[in-house]
Amino acid sequence: MRLIKINSWLIPCFLLLNACQGKKVNNCEKFNHFLRTQKDVNKNANIKKIVAEVLKNDTTCIEALLLRADILVNENQINLAKRDYSSVSRLSYSNVYALYKLGLLCIMQDDYKSAFMYFDKALNLKNKNGVFVDNLNHIDKASINYDVETIELVYQLAVCSYYLGKLKTALNYFNLCISQNYDLSQAYLYRGAVKLESGNKSEGCDDLFHAQQLGNANASEYILKYCK
Repeated sequence: MRLIKINSWLIPCFLLLNACQGKKVNNCEKFNHFLRTQKDVNKNANIKKIVAEVLKNDTTCIEALLLRADILVNENQINLAKRDYSSVSRLSYSNVYALYKLGLLCIMQDDYKSAFMYFDKALNLKNKNGVFVDNLNHIDKASINYDVETIELVYQLAVCSYYLGKLKTALNYFNLCISQNYDLSQAYLYRGAVKLESGNKSEGCDDLFHAQQLGNANASEYILKYCK
């Protein structure tokens, strides 16, 4: 059983800035100030030129590299976007956002092994003491509230684990997502698939029915195929 792949794409908070209003922005310091002064983050025909000018003068400007990468993703230039996110990761080892986006781009290219590596690295950076990962099988999941960024990384790790055939790991991660009420219809759909592939038809179908009740558009197809 292989699910229809759903791209989980978080829109970056600074994607496509508003009009530059004639301001000359040609170095990283000015660019960072420019970013902080923007309120509307939806459109700007000039932003590509601004970013190009900044990076022409300073190839290490992380904010400009991230913004160019986000623009390249919107233009479906995936390999070029990966180049910029990788540059950010090299310049700033602890940049979780760049690692997260690299993971998403790898999923788009069906490279789940690399995606898992990026998401795992990002999660470990967010939880430097290692407690989260080390105790995943033992913690009282319902008693801990994790921030959205952490659970999004867990969800992506769960998806990668599923497609890599690491069903026990995927099950643990999806259990945690469900305990945190995160993207429930998708989490139940995937967890149902994990249980079915693990030979647990009864609980697997229960999860698929739950996903259907939550409005998952793909659940009915799998119920008809696997839960007769």
